[in-house]
Amino acid sequence: MGISVRDAWTDLQRISGGGAGGRGGAGFHPYNSRANDDVRKYLLQRVEEILKANGVERNGALASEEAGATVWGSAEGAEVLVVDDMSSNVTFAGTTEGLSVYFEGTNLVVVIKGSVEGDGAEGKDGDGKLGAVLVNAHYDSVSTGYGATDDGMAVVSLLQLISYFTRRGLPKEKRPKRDVVVLFNNGEEDYLNGARAFAVSPWGKLPKIFYNLEGAGAGGRSTLFRTSDTEVTAFYKRSVKRPFGSSVSADGFKKGLVRSQTDYLVFTEDMGLRGLDVAFWRPRSKYHTEDDSVRFTSRESVWHMLGGAIQTVEGMAMDTRKEFEAGFEVGGTDSVWFDMFGRAFVLFRLHTLFAISVTLATTTPLVIFVTIYLLARAHKLYMFSNAPLQGKSTQGWKGFFVFPAALLLATSAVIGTVFLLVKANPMIVYGHLYTVWTCFLSIWFMVAWAWWRASALTRGYGFGWLWLFWWIMLVFTAFLEDKKGITGFYWVIFFYAGAFLSFWISLLEQFALPPKDIPANHLTGNHQALSPSENQPTYADGSRLFPSSSSYDQDRDRSATNTNPSADTSLHHPVNPDDDATPPTETSPLLSARRGSTNSSFRFRFRRSWPRTFRRYVDPDDASSLSTPDSDAPEGETAVERRRRIGVYKYEQRWSRDLPTGWGTVPVPIILVGQIGLFLGEALGMTGADGSDLLTVYLGIAMFSVLYLLPILPFMHRVTHHLAYLALFLSVATVIFNLVAFPFTSNARLKVYFQQTYDLAQGNNTVHIVGVEPYIRTVIENEFPSARGKEVVCTDDWARKGLRRCSWDGGEEVAPRVVKGVDPKDWVQFNVTRLDDREGNDGKKMARARIEVVGSETRACKLTFEKGIGELAVVGLDVGDEGLTTAGGKYPGHYPEGEARGGRKNKQRPGFEDRSPVYQPGGTREVRLWSREWERGWRVDVGWEKAEENAETDKLKGKVVCLWSDVNEKGTLPAWDEVSGYLPKWAVASKLTDGLVDASWGLRETRYVGDGGEGRCEKKIWR
Repeated sequence: MGISVRDAWTDLQRISGGGAGGRGGAGFHPYNSRANDDVRKYLLQRVEEILKANGVERNGALASEEAGATVWGSAEGAEVLVVDDMSSNVTFAGTTEGLSVYFEGTNLVVVIKGSVEGDGAEGKDGDGKLGAVLVNAHYDSVSTGYGATDDGMAVVSLLQLISYFTRRGLPKEKRPKRDVVVLFNNGEEDYLNGARAFAVSPWGKLPKIFYNLEGAGAGGRSTLFRTSDTEVTAFYKRSVKRPFGSSVSADGFKKGLVRSQTDYLVFTEDMGLRGLDVAFWRPRSKYHTEDDSVRFTSRESVWHMLGGAIQTVEGMAMDTRKEFEAGFEVGGTDSVWFDMFGRAFVLFRLHTLFAISVTLATTTPLVIFVTIYLLARAHKLYMFSNAPLQGKSTQGWKGFFVFPAALLLATSAVIGTVFLLVKANPMIVYGHLYTVWTCFLSIWFMVAWAWWRASALTRGYGFGWLWLFWWIMLVFTAFLEDKKGITGFYWVIFFYAGAFLSFWISLLEQFALPPKDIPANHLTGNHQALSPSENQPTYADGSRLFPSSSSYDQDRDRSATNTNPSADTSLHHPVNPDDDATPPTETSPLLSARRGSTNSSFRFRFRRSWPRTFRRYVDPDDASSLSTPDSDAPEGETAVERRRRIGVYKYEQRWSRDLPTGWGTVPVPIILVGQIGLFLGEALGMTGADGSDLLTVYLGIAMFSVLYLLPILPFMHRVTHHLAYLALFLSVATVIFNLVAFPFTSNARLKVYFQQTYDLAQGNNTVHIVGVEPYIRTVIENEFPSARGKEVVCTDDWARKGLRRCSWDGGEEVAPRVVKGVDPKDWVQFNVTRLDDREGNDGKKMARARIEVVGSETRACKLTFEKGIGELAVVGLDVGDEGLTTAGGKYPGHYPEGEARGGRKNKQRPGFEDRSPVYQPGGTREVRLWSREWERGWRVDVGWEKAEENAETDKLKGKVVCLWSDVNEKGTLPAWDEVSGYLPKWAVASKLTDGLVDASWGLRETRYVGDGGEGRCEKKIWR
């Protein structure tokens, strides 16, 4: 058999469920649930069924040091190892400050052997076998979701990959050259535990490159959102026929804008591998909730992920180059990538992007300046000058400040709207993202159009301002590329290239214009200024090239018809050597002030050249010429129609008819930045429920709204008023809607976070809801029966910054029933034994203790300490008639007592232990404990710096906490049943931490023994 989307969909229904009415499948299956065991058994069964269907039969087991591995083979030469890994344990420092984790793995590993052996065959240099290709997905879900997208679709894709690479009739030359390691890891949702357990297993030594499959939404297209380097990304580029992704998302992880993590972190930083991270990403409101079910995804989404995985992994597995044998720190280059309409994939190195940026930033200004110089030499630089043509001002400065003024006003209007929405209805973007987009786009367009005034050079000036703006951006992004490794600003070079070409073409167009007045006419002694009616060149319609446009010219016309000049001296202008209308004499300057001579008055020139207002450029004598039809004019032609026929737009100077038809490079930049803006809007629009700063989200949408419309701003005067009226209507309508509309819908439900805590000593339980106020307080007070009439206390949440935690006393009616038939005080058993003090590695005296913990009907507990501990060692325990006994796995993460470790990342990779220490510098304040068996405990040895002999501060203080996460059976957790059942249809509940219920005892010493003492628990509970 090959691949089957139908089989994949059936597998997805079995392992996730969430069909109509919540029926079918395994249900919620976090690591700490019985349903998780059921999913694991199903996957192992399906792997064996697929292999047998492809003619691959079980041949036996491997040696004892590789416990859990069985060998499978076929008559056609296929060789497969199936590993039921129940022995890999790991202790590591978590990514959260002060956190350490002990975890016992239950991973499933399938190794499809490659055809290239380590005996000098193809691609070998006599130094052993090529590194394997790792394909990873996690089969655990969160405690509040079915896990169809996170990560069920990836899991069923892995099953189909096994079928694809072991299918019947596969010739040897088509078999993978490298080993393909298919990892079904368990425990990703809690601190990436499963991947860390794989890293310390024997199978973690095999791979060199990886392909990680994840899910953070509910279907749609899977996106490539992170890669380690250019070379490994090339597999995706060459293989995938429907690519989707942008390196902008990688920058989000790199700079901490995206708070969640995937197994990619372990594979790259802890194992030193190189690879790709692919995931579903929208809509985020369904992520980690009951809506992450088969009802909200599709077979098409399964095929998009599966097809991309097959194509990419096959390309990796067939590659025999040795360059991928180097680790992440010593191999590969930073990459820039993006797709084009899901049909093409662009990939190049970050160094290439930096080189292009620097080249453009240095060479293109020279091109602009040389072009301006050549125009000035040819007397055709109409920009930046009011110099005359045929005795009349060209009004070349007209429109110079229109672009920045319009940009400033329009952008200010959008930014003002941002602050208005953040103040009045900040969560509107959660459920109505596209009305926010429409609001910002229409406001910017309307304000820019209303302000815009045009002349013949307005478009050119606009491109000039655009070029200057994007040149500054280009220099800034080049700095980020070189110093910060940022790859997501690749689109700036396209914007810059478009702005440069448009501005340069606008300059080149001026070579088509007639030369402006040459100052040679000032050298003749009998030169007289041209009157408005004498010797003026005319167009075919009889109109003059330059109609009168200033009060000065009108005064000169009146003085020419005055037969008694002395009768009204106010009509005469004083002789001014800088005035073009004054006949030159022997004292006249060689260059006139209007041509920018050094002895000209700037104030005089500015007053003369700048029109008082941006008014329609049609003067009385010009209007009269337009009213006189020429011989070629059609009957009934109006003045406006005549101007259009002769090539002059109604707001532009008459000489603009000599300009070539302008064009700009608008579409390409808008297309590139458009898909980025929409991607970021979808990805960030719902993060307000996670505590993200919504002002940043709105400002991001506003920025991209401006970038969308910025390239068309120079053409704004050519936009019909009908579009402006439409923008006015949309802006008013969307502003009102965004201010008053309810932000959430049944398709975009507000995510709230649930947790219940139980103080076993006092017998009190408290229910907590974390989310956005005032919505959660309103729901608690009005919808939940257990909260009615009780005080609801809301404070800032310490775990999820930016959100509020509202708590109330649950009372007996919603007390947890996670362990049936057992007194709650017996749910958690623990013993604390004080050991002898000893000297630590740094010479300081260390106080030491041993803590033994067992929880009923759970395999997850934790220890919290008031002071940081500097030594830690953990092993698993069994509870028997003799008390607590050691029962660790084959590869326990046990460190010698007193061995200090620190830091998160070493440069070499001698082993996982060196790259992921037990605790961080500053000490551990919380230890998370995970067991693969139910009701089996842990022995934890800890040490801390001793302050004073027999001082109270030397006592070990903290809490022993056990966690329960399985709510598949109704009534187990009444508080959860109440919250999930009574939440309004516009809200949905998710887990706050790894435990839905945390039951705790206060931690204190119970006895003292020396190192020779066994420290055995004599009672089940020490109080």
